Amino acid sequence: MKKVYYILLLSLTLFNCDKTVKQDQTSTKETFYYPTVANFQNETLLKKVELDSLDNFEELLNIADEIVCDTKSPSIYFENKDAIFKFLIDKDCLIAFNIADYKERNIIFIQGDSIIINDKMSKPFDSIEKVLNNHILNKGKNPKYSTSIEKAIIFYHQDSLFKSIDIKEQLLKISNAFNGIRNTKGDSIPLKIKLQEYGYIYIEEPTIPIK
Repeated sequence: MKKVYYILLLSLTLFNCDKTVKQDQTSTKETFYYPTVANFQNETLLKKVELDSLDNFEELLNIADEIVCDTKSPSIYFENKDAIFKFLIDKDCLIAFNIADYKERNIIFIQGDSIIINDKMSKPFDSIEKVLNNHILNKGKNPKYSTSIEKAIIFYHQDSLFKSIDIKEQLLKISNAFNGIRNTKGDSIPLKIKLQEYGYIYIEEPTIPIK
């Protein structure tokens, strides 16, 4: 079975990302926590990153790298007129060396306005709701998608100058699509997102000559 190999740096354990809604004590808005409210109780392990204070994806990568190399988890924070959103986003530290092994089918790779699925298909980002449903809830049935709910993950990469306002828009769409899944399937459904330093590169397998 084909696998995707990545050179990683200090692999951090990503919590299962699910949605928990809680009324923020200092705001009238609902707050959506990813993974759960419980993961935000020990604030000494987290460091807040206000997405609106950043210019682009490169800044987000650099700040997230500093945080994970300090053995903490970046808590990406933003809000709109209706709600507050807090994400614990996974990333690998660039000053440590490790090798992680992911099966291709467990990954969907978001880059630009495209979603790459199992190294075979490319879908427009606007199809994120359908793709997430297929990917997260596949349970090993379709070989194009994840082997299990727990192993389904999103790799996220953008051009270094990709604006933070556009990152926010994409995260909101991912959040809305994921919340739809949880509303029908329950609070235990995880969402996993991991920042990637490098973009997706398709490597075509050589054709085996027929004798």
